[in-house]
Amino acid sequence: MHAISREPAHEQRQRQRERDDDDDETSQGVVTVRLPHGVSATAARVLVRVARTFCADVVLMVCDDHGRTSQANARALLDVLLLEARRGDAVVVRCVGPEASAAYAAVVSILLAEGAVDA
Repeated sequence: MHAISREPAHEQRQRQRERDDDDDETSQGVVTVRLPHGVSATAARVLVRVARTFCADVVLMVCDDHGRTSQANARALLDVLLLEARRGDAVVVRCVGPEASAAYAAVVSILLAEGAVDA
């Protein structure tokens, strides 16, 4: 016979997330975009495709000329495009999850590419 929990389902899910978060690693750093055309549509498509292959949350942050910070989920194409990261911009890359270090390395390698990236 199974024990019936009197705890609401949303609290059970929150407790499970907290347990799962204990296993997560974090990788973070600042990268200067070297892509010739910045994070263009093609580069964004490649970046999103790569970010989606890892079990990690990947967030990109850019500070504009007026000091405003924009943030994007690297798994969402529109978010990445709306960052409008140009060549020479400093981008904070933050990855959290079991594969954070691998996701960080892959995303950074795209942002540091001197040539055009292929979709």
